Amino acid sequence: MAYRKRDSLFRKPIVFDETFSGVLHHKRKGSQERYAINRAEAWETILSGGAGYNNLDWTFIPADETGSGKAPIADGRKIDGRPLREWLNIFRKLLGQYDMAALVPAVGVLPKKVTGYGYAASMDGKGQYILYFVDNKLYQQEPCERRKLEIQINLPAGRYSAQTFNPKTGSTTQLSTFRIEKSGKLNIPEFTEDIAILLTRSRINNDDIR
Repeated sequence: MAYRKRDSLFRKPIVFDETFSGVLHHKRKGSQERYAINRAEAWETILSGGAGYNNLDWTFIPADETGSGKAPIADGRKIDGRPLREWLNIFRKLLGQYDMAALVPAVGVLPKKVTGYGYAASMDGKGQYILYFVDNKLYQQEPCERRKLEIQINLPAGRYSAQTFNPKTGSTTQLSTFRIEKSGKLNIPEFTEDIAILLTRSRINNDDIR
């Protein structure tokens, strides 16, 4: 939540700008393309309160204005930057379904630590939440196993609908509706690398407060 702390001090938008994509200096150890890391950086930045995210995309060259690997870059490799741009577009389209001006970090909803995973969460103050989890192995560029998660969450009392959101494809899966009094467990089905959970609180009615 460093973005939120900085915002209180400087009162200006914080942007994660021109991040390293691994395309340059590829001969250095461990400097292969890191597009999956860029995807995770974007999600964690924006949902933690950042105002913007962008990476340095060196796949656009005079011989290939599409950035799709049709021609070699300076070091001779043909690099297709479209996967990352599509992932960022998927995230952009999801955010377009929310009131961006209202989204703030959802402080206290998730535990302080989720072993083995990075995470971020945002809410709009109207009962909608976006939760994001990423396997730490992704940042180490190591293979990620397919695993489930059980997370302790803290939410205002009520009934919530939930669905998974795949950051790589934009596909969703509806989960069971659940009720919570203040805290409870959220069971996340198996996923690889990263996943988002979209929560929506139902309008308060008598059933929600009984």
